[in-house]
Parts: sequence; C-alpha cells; structure tokens
Amino acid sequence: MAVSNTYSAKEIKKLMLISFKKYQSGAISETQAYRENTMLANILRAIESSEQEARLEALEQAILKTRNEA
Repeated sequence: MAVSNTYSAKEIKKLMLISFKKYQSGAISETQAYRENTMLANILRAIESSEQEARLEALEQAILKTRNEA
C-alpha cells in the first residue's frame, strides 16, 4: 500500500477502511491490518497537524494585518 505526499486526510481514511475490509474478508492477517492501520493513523495525524498549523498561521496573519490597519 503506497502512500504519496499528496493524499488528503479523507483519502487516508478511505485507505484505512480498505485495509479493514481486506481484513474482514480474510485477504490480510490481523497483524498486517494492524500494521497498515497504525501507519495510516500516523500519517493521518501528521496531515491533520499540518492542516491545523496552516490554519493557525493564517489566523495569526489575519490578526497581525488587522492590528496594522488599526
């Protein structure tokens, strides 16, 4: 399961569901499903953290801009 840098949080969640469905169908072992979902959960946290950081920076810039205009 290859993951590129351009995946969104929504896409990672889909990959997690795919992994779960593969486990349910017996296509992969419990260990493999656990490993895949652990990796995907870590990637998801990193993406969400980056998105939150970008939103925070945008808010900080908006606040600074408002202060400079006043």
